[in-house]
Amino acid sequence: MQEIASQATFEEVAYLLWNDALPTAIEVDEFRQALTAQRVLPDATVEILRATVQYKLPAMDALLLAASTLSLDLSKSEPPHQAVAVLARFPVIMATYARLLKGQTILTPRDDLGHAANYLYLLFGEVPQPEQVRGLETYLNTVLDYGLNASTFTARVIISTGSDLVSAVVGAIGA
Repeated sequence: MQEIASQATFEEVAYLLWNDALPTAIEVDEFRQALTAQRVLPDATVEILRATVQYKLPAMDALLLAASTLSLDLSKSEPPHQAVAVLARFPVIMATYARLLKGQTILTPRDDLGHAANYLYLLFGEVPQPEQVRGLETYLNTVLDYGLNASTFTARVIISTGSDLVSAVVGAIGA
């Protein structure tokens, strides 16, 4: 992973981990489009984030609460669709929470930015410089697959019971 972490985009590495092969140009473009299409948060998720701001919860606690609302529009979706939606929405959840904590306006995800660039835009309110995007992508690529720790184990146990993907991710966050 370290060999490609600074060379590949986040989307390419995520695709590699999910499909056991680096994507072609067409496949990575389709994957980017799938992520982009899922970035908008359900209204209930935003309302939960607004409520958590009142308590100034730690970011992981806000993520835990907000992530649990993602089942509202994903519960009838197939697991691959759920996985794309969760991956697409987590950065939006975190950037939204950070902006709300600072009393800033929530921004709408942009369709013209990749995963890392969109997160930086949502967080800071301006299109990031290429070196900022590259730095975040390199970091994300190095931590994208971090082995079998407590949260990964928890997610695997939950999903093995036949539960849905969102519940497994929420359990992993809690772990």
